[in-house]
Amino acid sequence: MKVGFARVSTKEQDLNVQLSKLDAQGCEKIFQGKQSGASIRNEEKL
Repeated sequence: MKVGFARVSTKEQDLNVQLSKLDAQGCEKIFQGKQSGASIRNEEKL
């Protein structure tokens, strides 16, 4: 099973491009988040 992770760092940014590309690559499970790359929550989501 392929798993993907999409993230943007501001609320103004859009995840749709990343989500579309992950879907096109065959990811069956995609985690996503909108927070700073320095946030510990990124690791928690993975």
